[in-house]
Amino acid sequence: MIVNGAGLLNLWVTGVRVKGKNDLISKDDQFHLGSNAKSMTGTLVGILVQQGFIQWETTIGSVYSNRIPNIPKDWASVKISDLLSHCSGIPTEIHQTPLWSELYQNQGKVSLFDQRFSVVKEVVLKQQRKTGDPSQIYNYSNTGYTIVGAMLETVMGQSFEDLIAKYLFLPLGITSYGFGAPQSPNPWGHNSSGTPVDPKQLGSDNPRTICPAGGIYMSLPDYAKYVAFHLRNSKVNCNKEYYEKEDGNNGGRVQPCFLPRGCFEYLHCPAVGTNYCNGWGVTQREWAKKNAWVQGMVL
Repeated sequence: MIVNGAGLLNLWVTGVRVKGKNDLISKDDQFHLGSNAKSMTGTLVGILVQQGFIQWETTIGSVYSNRIPNIPKDWASVKISDLLSHCSGIPTEIHQTPLWSELYQNQGKVSLFDQRFSVVKEVVLKQQRKTGDPSQIYNYSNTGYTIVGAMLETVMGQSFEDLIAKYLFLPLGITSYGFGAPQSPNPWGHNSSGTPVDPKQLGSDNPRTICPAGGIYMSLPDYAKYVAFHLRNSKVNCNKEYYEKEDGNNGGRVQPCFLPRGCFEYLHCPAVGTNYCNGWGVTQREWAKKNAWVQGMVL
């Protein structure tokens, strides 16, 4: 896939939808994006900051003071920006705790809102926060992004899935999105040994709870719309008409307004002492002349 700020330039696909079978993938198949979802969550936060719903400095304590009495001070002071940069001090990932199996078992039985809240409690009530400079406490964290999703749900009163569709995907014209493992006839994932896994099978993907960290799928042409959005707004012309707050008279749709250049500069700026910024890794590539952003594990 070749994309610039104007959009998709060219796209090629090759391979089969299920390893060992003959059904070929197509350009319009829906692909699981893995950790590339993290930059989408970061972008959603930027949009909600711009609209005045939250701030980059919004803390766990300010969101959950009523629901979690006596939050330890170390955790109460953690900001959304800390979580998005993997510098929140979370010492243990939820996949290393008994909660992980519970999240699988509770899929479809307990609301995602309650499950994500359980992740917040798992961290702030059971773990000792690491402290120090960002470079010292940096720890790549699906848990942190799940907590961001939980905080957005609590503040906005809507599910993370509804929020990211409403404020990011639909305004960009992205309509092929979904959450969890894309179902047949789309490509199947596989386990560590290379064996394909039926997407209907429990465990074919991470628990839906951690969708803000890595549980989004869409077609590649739609994904290109998102990539192009960041590319065109990373340059000096990035004051683009994009969003405005709902006025109550537009059927609930989000209409164009300005997402200012400063927001994109913040989204693309690594935390001090790290090479990570709100879902993007920053690295050096000769072909890029300067920095290149690495989204998830995909250039």
